[in-house]
Parts: sequence; C-alpha cells; structure tokens
Amino acid sequence: MPAIPVKEGQTIKTHIVSINAHGQGVAKVEGYVVFINDALPGEDCTVRVTKALAKYGYGKLISRDNESKLRVKPKCADYNSCGGCHLQHISYKGQLLLKQKNVMDAFSKARLDIKDKILPTIGMNNPWHYRNKVVFNIEKKKGNAAMGMYGAGSHQLAEIDQCHIIDEKLNVLLTVVRAHLKYLYAKEALSVLPFDKVFGRVGKDRQMMAGVIGSGDVPRYIDSLVVNLRRANNDIVSIFHNKSNDDSGNLSRDNTFLWGRTAIEGGIGGMEFDISPNSFFQVNTSQTLKLYDTVKECCALTGSETVFDLYCGVGTIGMHLADGAKKVYGIESVVESVEDAQKNAKRNNVRNIEFLKGDCEKMLPSLVNSDIRPDVIIMDPPRKGSSAKLLDVIAKTECKKVVYVSCNPATLARDAKILGDKGYSIEKVQPVDMFPHTYHVECVCLLTRH
Repeated sequence: MPAIPVKEGQTIKTHIVSINAHGQGVAKVEGYVVFINDALPGEDCTVRVTKALAKYGYGKLISRDNESKLRVKPKCADYNSCGGCHLQHISYKGQLLLKQKNVMDAFSKARLDIKDKILPTIGMNNPWHYRNKVVFNIEKKKGNAAMGMYGAGSHQLAEIDQCHIIDEKLNVLLTVVRAHLKYLYAKEALSVLPFDKVFGRVGKDRQMMAGVIGSGDVPRYIDSLVVNLRRANNDIVSIFHNKSNDDSGNLSRDNTFLWGRTAIEGGIGGMEFDISPNSFFQVNTSQTLKLYDTVKECCALTGSETVFDLYCGVGTIGMHLADGAKKVYGIESVVESVEDAQKNAKRNNVRNIEFLKGDCEKMLPSLVNSDIRPDVIIMDPPRKGSSAKLLDVIAKTECKKVVYVSCNPATLARDAKILGDKGYSIEKVQPVDMFPHTYHVECVCLLTRH
C-alpha cells in the first residue's frame, strides 16, 4: 500500500476539483482524496488536515485564494456552526444541479449508464421556511438554558435565534421556551433541565402543535409554559409532553396531552389528514404535491389498473392516485400507520383502496396467490432500500410497471440494477428537491418490464 501523502495537523495548499454527495469539496493530493467542508469546485484553498485515513482524509478550510461562481453568502448567521443545513453557501440553482449530479454519480457507481434518463431536479420557487416540523435541542449552559441545533456530525449545540428553513411560526418556540427556562433558572435555581427538547408542527390553515420532550414525567413547571405558548401565538392549538430517551429527537409513543386538540390537520392536493405528535407527514408540503404528481404521471393510470402501494405508510401516495385506478392495495408493516391510513381513506371518502398490515415480501405473494395481480407497483422503502427478496418477488409478479420512490440515490441505484437484471428497464429518474439547503434529495424512478 502506498504511503499517505499527508499527515494529520499538516497545512496544505490544494485545488478543489469536485464536490461530493454531502456537499464537501473534493481535493486530490498525489491521487489521495481529501474532503473539505465549505470548499467548492475551482477554489484554491489552504487546508489543515484533520484526519488521514488509509484511502481518504478530511480537512478544515483555513482560507481561499479565489471563490467559485457557485458560492453565495449564507442567509443564516449561524450557518457555519449549525448542522441543520449543508448547502447554504451554494446558490439554489447550483444546489439543484449538484443534486442531479449526485443522482447521476450514484447510478454510475452501480454501473448503470443512464445519465440521459436522469432529469433536472424539480426545485422550489421559494426555498425558504418550507419545513412544517422542527425539534430544537436544549442544554444547560452557565446557569441558563441554551437552545438550537447540533453541529454537523456532532453533539455540540449551536445556539440560534431563528431558523430560515422552518415555517416562520415555529421560531416562536425558541423565544417562548428560552424565556420560560430563563425565568425558572432565576426563580427556582434549577439543578437539571425539566425537558431536553422542544418540538413543533404546522398544519393546514396555520394550525400549530407544540410540545416538549424529556426523559422524565411531566415536569411541575409545565402549566406556566402552556400559558406562555398560548399567549405567544393564537395559532398554537395543540400542546403535548413526550417522554423519550431518544437523543436523535425522535418522539416515543409515550405522549401526555396537555391542552387544546389531540391532532392538527394537514392537507395535500385537496385531501386532509390528522397529524398527531407521532404521525408521519412529509415535512415539505408544497414539494410533496410535486413528488406525488410525478408518481401519478409515471403510473399513467387509465382507470382499469390494480395498483400495489408497498411501504405505504399512512397511505398518502396511494390515495393521491386512487381516483385513476380500479383498485389500490396498500401494504405496511407498522400497525399504527395502517390504522392511520384506514382513517385517512375514510375521511377523504376514498373507497377503492384497501390497507393491509404485514411485511411486503410476505404480503405481495399472498395477494398474487389469491389471484390479485398488480398492473403497477409503487414502492417507497426506507433509506436502506428494499430487500433482495422483495425485489425477486416483484419480478416474479411480472408486473409491467414499477414506480420506485427513494430518499437515497445509492440504494435506489442498487435496487434498480437488481430489477434490471430481472427484466426491467429504467425509463427515467426524476429528482425532487424536498429539502433545500441540505444534501438530501428525493427521486422517482420509473421502471418497465422488457
């Protein structure tokens, strides 16, 4: 193995040749790759090597001799310390191009030469204040409470006064909760935090849900916080306490209802859904409609088709296109999601859809054995992608059309390659920017049987 040409702690001058899927600049030193945050292609940089592994390393940007045409000034004053965004230093047009390139690179690594079939990324007219959900972290600092987001790849809290990618109404949580904790520290001399995180959601007609997350029971100081939240914004109509030990910010199922409504309403494309603290609902409502319309376009239903909606969650995709199908079967392994899907279908008067609880790889052959065969299969698996077993089962149905929705281009490309080996061709891949200013990208891939 050749010697590594750089050492940890070494300062080097280097040229940025490209950018990776995480928005990091890529430099090469004698063929050795170094990834550098906040560095863009075409820039000549001074970098301190922070880690030198066998095949690649990481560096910290010290200075730039020139600036890329892609570079813009970040809108957020806390951008460099907060880990909520990754690409604010890149123009939005540049972000959309980067995300298309990342999808192309993922398929290229899977040895699929389909660059001409990967379409330009569908972006937003206004890529700010789009998130309808947020979780803020809280830490005790110098006898007071600090609130904000963790830095990228760390648990170091970055204090912020506002966030530019969440719905503006959600920023009120920072102001109210921070003031509430400051008052408690001054009056009660608190030794521990009464809760660790704050969450908020915004639904239809500006309805807002707020809540606190802690590992203990409902704290005795909560009543005054409820009063303060209600006074701060009349749109807050629902308040909860969530008991959770999950440091990731995920809510547990242990909710205590404190005040208002038990759920708020969300809307997508004319349909309405109840959103409780644990409900899955896409965080970018306007782009979700574009995503679902893309799925609908790929399906090209005529009214005579039987559609299988795999990993259907709470049923939003299947219901969005049910009016063009003869029958839709949604399959989901999480029982609470199936129950929510059934309620959603009833609420929206969608009568030609049926939701089934179970693993897709078991339920799919069960339906086929009952002489229920799909004309179109929609699948929206988690980031890890589908199992090889399920892909084999899909191929054995000989379904003519598969529409694969993915939040991970790498696993999408891997699974598309497997389906390709089993008789399917990629017709097109449509990236959709669900998360502006981050490196994440959603894709809709249409595959048809040879």
